[in-house]
Amino acid sequence: MIREIENEYWITKKTMALELKWDSLGYAYTIIHEEYQKLMIRKSATSIIEENCVFYGSSYKGRLKASGEILIGQKLLPVCVCEFNDIYMFPTMSPRSDGVIWLSVEHVKDVRAFKNKSVAILTNGEQLFIPLLKEYITSKVGNTSHLAMTFQQRRRFLLDDQYRPTRK
Repeated sequence: MIREIENEYWITKKTMALELKWDSLGYAYTIIHEEYQKLMIRKSATSIIEENCVFYGSSYKGRLKASGEILIGQKLLPVCVCEFNDIYMFPTMSPRSDGVIWLSVEHVKDVRAFKNKSVAILTNGEQLFIPLLKEYITSKVGNTSHLAMTFQQRRRFLLDDQYRPTRK
């Protein structure tokens, strides 16, 4: 059973995916896949990401800029939604696309090929079918993991007072 929520949703460690859907009247809503429940909110998945970036201390544009500095030349960048809680999510396609799903890299257990498409297996065993090739989704998982590792290394170096940024 999917429980509808009002107004806002705060992404946490238990958030696995945000799946954009459309009702019969053409209004966007998002199915929120959590570890032990599904929720529904009448907002787009990307607007939830944008609101959470601000809630956790930055802007969506700022998060994208930081991702672009690390993942040079990549498109459809992942974002660090919350660095304090190590929450990193990536869009399966353009964030403004009708069928975008935002996946939490921490909850993607496996990606398998399925009839020229892919299926993401989440940590709770749930399967999300994605109309893109397995290799594409796997590369997005890799890019997001690289982003997370880079921020975690920087944080560790800063704590040890060893971080020396390189100049362009």
